[in-house]
Amino acid sequence: CWREDGSTSRVLVTPGLSVDAARARGERLLDGLRDIDGGLLPYVALDAEREVLVALPLLAGVEPGSGVGVLGAVLPEGRVPTEEELTRLGLQARLAGLALEREWAVAGTREAVARARAEVEQAEVLRLSRLQAVTEAFGQTLTREEVAHVVLDLGLPAVEATAGMVHLTAEGRAASELIAAVGIPDSLV
Repeated sequence: CWREDGSTSRVLVTPGLSVDAARARGERLLDGLRDIDGGLLPYVALDAEREVLVALPLLAGVEPGSGVGVLGAVLPEGRVPTEEELTRLGLQARLAGLALEREWAVAGTREAVARARAEVEQAEVLRLSRLQAVTEAFGQTLTREEVAHVVLDLGLPAVEATAGMVHLTAEGRAASELIAAVGIPDSLV
């Protein structure tokens, strides 16, 4: 039993065991005994007539209090677990905690990638709409001054430029003529 977001518990059980019972028991254990740093403590409940419950914390990380769940093992007919079994269960609990931690890291990375892709797509849609506006404006221009202003007023923002100027050179002439400028100091024009 473990909690992904601090409140919703999830359970994975051996076939044949009740998911609801495992969830109820796991939640009680998650809310149970804590050490001084807030970490889950190992728990062994002996009932010689029924069963033995061994619950070990699932650890995600190495900081104290980093328990995120419990690994519970039920042994039949009051059989007390051996030291070797407890050690093995402890290792399995540690591996389960690491697997959960890895799963959450992968999920976080996927979410970050999805957000980044959405941002890139939005930026691309905005860029394309700006370029479309430039194209449409060119269709309505009649003079070279109007063309220059479309380039400067709509074209510069479409390519994220802050300044520009338009010069035209008449056919057969060596010199160019400034038609329009935006954001350029007079000393450079």
